[in-house]
Amino acid sequence: MKPIKSNNYLSLYLRCALATSLIACGSLAVAQMAEQQLTSIVATAEVAASTDEATAANLTGTDVFGPQTMLQPFIAQFDVSLNGKYIGHAEMELAHTDNNSFEVRLFSKATKGAAGFARARSRELARFSIENGQTRSHYYEKEEKLIFNKSHWHADFDWQQDTLSVNGKKGDLWSKVLNGGELDSLSMYLLLADSAAKQRRWLTAKIVAAESVEGFSYQIMDNEQLDTACGQLDTRVYQGILPDSYKKVWTWHAEEIDWLPIRVRKTRKRGDILQLDLRAIESSHSPTLNCGVIKRS
Repeated sequence: MKPIKSNNYLSLYLRCALATSLIACGSLAVAQMAEQQLTSIVATAEVAASTDEATAANLTGTDVFGPQTMLQPFIAQFDVSLNGKYIGHAEMELAHTDNNSFEVRLFSKATKGAAGFARARSRELARFSIENGQTRSHYYEKEEKLIFNKSHWHADFDWQQDTLSVNGKKGDLWSKVLNGGELDSLSMYLLLADSAAKQRRWLTAKIVAAESVEGFSYQIMDNEQLDTACGQLDTRVYQGILPDSYKKVWTWHAEEIDWLPIRVRKTRKRGDILQLDLRAIESSHSPTLNCGVIKRS
């Protein structure tokens, strides 16, 4: 169940692209403010999922995988566009660090337009484990860079002390009690892919950003056939409602790519359309996933 791949990238791209579009409008201050809202990255997930819109089965964010789940290491690359114009790329890598432990690294880079001029960069790292079918986040960090600005924040999940500790972008510290359902946002996207695989009609989650807790929900909207770098694929489309009601995101999931979102699209209040499209994916442990050509730097 490599779906985890998908989600992470989606988060990564939206942030880089959002910064890009706002910078293009010449407002770095607004860009930073909007990114604080959109870059919510430590996820506290108490997930309600359902295969029937009328009946919801409660599912905590930790209970997503069965005991036999095997996540395979991979590298995936995406093209990023703003209003149909290419502005950069993103790369995600999943590594198996121990028997039940994993690490995900996400990196995005703007190379075109105003964001390229501003040298916009985004880097994320998450460590988590899967034990007896339960997923547990252990650490998360995010760094963003512009030509004259840099921000960084991280979160620690101490399951022995049942405490989530966050060091925010401005160095402010806050914490909360862990109750067993807290996850980083990369695991949140994993839940979305897992829901697509299981044909759940919707799921909701609480996302802990650097400064606060926000909530949003996803719902299956349609099935659609897409022409992709991996060929023509049948996809399951989710629509996500983000904390700011005017913000919406759509993700396209394909079974052939282990339900990795092969496309992510986001609209903003001003009407800009941000999109991420899978360009290539490679896994030495799962050859059937391989498609496209991974560009080595």
